[in-house]
Amino acid sequence: MFRYRVYGLTIESDTCFPELSRLEKPTDRMATEVRVRLDARRRSTPPFSKILQTTTLPDGTPWLTTAKVEDGYLLRYIGMADFTLDSAGSVLTCCRVERGVSADTVRHLVLDQVFPMVLNRRGREALHATAIVTPKGVCAFSGPAGSGKSTLAASFFLAGFGALGDDCLALEEQNGSIRVLPGYPGMRLWQDAIAALSAEPGVTTPVANYTSKRRALESLSAKNFPREPIRLHRIYRVGRPKDGEPEISSPVIEPLGPRDAFIELVSSSFPLDLFDPEMLTRHFRLMEKVAATVPVRRLKVPNDLSALGAVRKAVLADLDA
Repeated sequence: MFRYRVYGLTIESDTCFPELSRLEKPTDRMATEVRVRLDARRRSTPPFSKILQTTTLPDGTPWLTTAKVEDGYLLRYIGMADFTLDSAGSVLTCCRVERGVSADTVRHLVLDQVFPMVLNRRGREALHATAIVTPKGVCAFSGPAGSGKSTLAASFFLAGFGALGDDCLALEEQNGSIRVLPGYPGMRLWQDAIAALSAEPGVTTPVANYTSKRRALESLSAKNFPREPIRLHRIYRVGRPKDGEPEISSPVIEPLGPRDAFIELVSSSFPLDLFDPEMLTRHFRLMEKVAATVPVRRLKVPNDLSALGAVRKAVLADLDA
């Protein structure tokens, strides 16, 4: 068995996750909170009683179906793999993997897609956002797929700021403030973004069958990767001009009021069971708390990777304002 610490959870897995650092020291022998079982050779997908929701990609391609099964939930990533999660959020099992789907893909689904919902089931919340560490606290970049949040965070990292996680921003409330639980080192970047970054990214590895993104900056960001929660200072909702909209030559930052910020946060979250009133109450209360205490900005960026320096400069000026 392999033991790891990620998103504030101690996990035990029957499969090695090279993306994570193992817990090996006696002082790291904290209680296991989530058991991950990815060896699907002797398992089958259980029957489900109720479909909870079905999501699609921006182009309309089916992506995920979640459903109720006995004592838990089914998460079916269409054409890739099925997972079950028990009601307590303590046992995650891979039941089926489609032929031709790589082990990289399965690990990616677990780390970046399933674990945010595990957190939700265990009483915590997560946002679809990438985070870096500044002297003022955590700066998070949220936004839809392809908005450039990982590329922007990578440019901050290469400019000397710490990395905290890519795509999953695990949150907890502590003494009245919102803190971010560390994810794991490295970022998922497109090839053109890797080429545009001004420092040697080092060895890259595949993310999944369905994307040409690569995992980059893992060894560099692992050196001083945080172990403890850090206060969330600001959230930027990253967006680019859409088709038909005029291009912009420089970044634009606009503050959002608590109401609009709340809507943005809810749309970027990972609730698992929308029919669970207790979860929804807890979920909305924390999103309200975040919207009321953490400034949320809309960050419009040019469709030009050469503008990364200007975007960093604008964000840092806003952080100091």
